[in-house]
This record gives sequence, structure tokens and C-alpha cells, in this order.
Amino acid sequence: MEFFGLLTLGFFLGMSHAMEADHLAAVSSLWRAHHGRRRIMQSTFYWSAGHALTMLVFAAYCCYRALIYQPEMKRCWNWPLWRW
Repeated sequence: MEFFGLLTLGFFLGMSHAMEADHLAAVSSLWRAHHGRRRIMQSTFYWSAGHALTMLVFAAYCCYRALIYQPEMKRCWNWPLWRW
């Protein structure tokens, strides 16, 4: 159940981020720059695929680092300051 909650939180944070002014300006400029529905859909697909690929690479890197430094991370979380 924790994973589903985290996934839902990530989805809504992503949707909130997608509605920010800089993203809306970028998408609207893509719509104005290209003529024809197919060209518009192609360019917005590549733009969104670039965002998704960046997030997947970053998540894979974080998972890799967590696996490599797992003993050090456990030692860090056992530090008395983190125990509430």
C-alpha cells in the first residue's frame, strides 16, 4: 500500500509540475512552430519522451547508488539525530 501512495503522490506532483508556466509556454511554442496535427504530436511526443527518459535515468542512478552504498546508508540512518 505504501508503494501505491508514493506512486499516486508522484503522479500528482508531476501533473502539478506539468501545469507550470514554463512548461505551458514550451508546449504552446511547439504548437505555434509546427503546422499540421501530425507534426505537432510528433514534436510534443519527443519533448515529453525526453522528460521521461531523464527521470528514468535519474531514478536508475539513485537505485544504483543505493545498492552500492547500502551499508553506509544504514550507518547514516542509525545516527542518533535521525531517531525521533
